[in-house]
Order: sequence, then structure tokens, then C-alpha cells
Amino acid sequence: MFVIKIYIMGKIINERSIMIAKDIMTENVIYKNSDDSMLEVANTMKENDIGLIPIVEDNKVIGVITDRDIVIRALVNNADIKTEAKKYITKDVISVKSKDKIDKVFNLMQEHQIKRILVIDKKELVGVISLSDLINRCDEDLLTFNTIKNIYKHNTIKGSEEAEVDDFPL
Repeated sequence: MFVIKIYIMGKIINERSIMIAKDIMTENVIYKNSDDSMLEVANTMKENDIGLIPIVEDNKVIGVITDRDIVIRALVNNADIKTEAKKYITKDVISVKSKDKIDKVFNLMQEHQIKRILVIDKKELVGVISLSDLINRCDEDLLTFNTIKNIYKHNTIKGSEEAEVDDFPL
């Protein structure tokens, strides 16, 4: 956390903490290798009660897979559960650095309508931030209902209704 102090004639007139990604991220991220099967990934999600797993190859994040990816991209298309997870990953990973301000995290999650974002420093996975992390750990003045609602807007299936915040457990 950074602290900004505003001085006038040697006296502090305003002091404000600025939260950064490192302040709220979950460390020790669980990940899987690119050659792990869909079944291994799904079991890891179940065992750890998580909905997103980064997929790595040669110690580098090459994508992420979510519980939704498994259902929408794989199961609905009759994929074999022994298929390598990398076949169904999202390759365009949206990430932040651990020293990025929370405003940047909010903006990226809202812009890309994602509920989780990876924290990567020097090409190394150091954490993940979920919408729940933002809700539970950020100052109320940073977080507005409209920001949360805009992050949760998700319309990937043609003709589907926009999701409301109340439709998702946090």
C-alpha cells in the first residue's frame, strides 16, 4: 500500500492510502501444466473450490481455464475428459503487476468483463485477484455497485440475457 501525503507549509492537510494489487491478491496460486487433462484440471478445481486455473508451460503462463470453459467449450462439444486442457484455454490472458493500483485492476476487469485477473511480475505468476477479493478487501469508496455490475455483465451466448450480480455467488 502506498500512502500519499499532501503538505501545505510543512503540515499534512490530506493523507490517503492507495491500494495496490499486492495488497489484495491471493498468493500461492494453484496452476496446472499444459499437458494435464481436462479431468485433472476439473478435479483440482473441485478439490480447491476454485473456478479458474492458470495453465503453464516451461514455467510460463500460456493461458487460463475456467469452470465455464470446461462446460461451454469442452463438455458441450463432447470432448474426451482425457484431452489436454491447453486445447480449451483462453490464451489472451489479462493480467496486472503486483504494484499496479487497484483502479487499474477494476478498469481491466470491467473492460474485459472478467471476474478474476492474474498478477504477473517479470513473467512469473505471483497471484490472482477475484471479484470477491475486491469486494472483501477494498475500501467502500473504491467499490461501487455499478463497477461490480459492469464486471459481471457477460453475454457470450447469442441471445442470452445479461447476467445480474445477484445471479452469482461471491
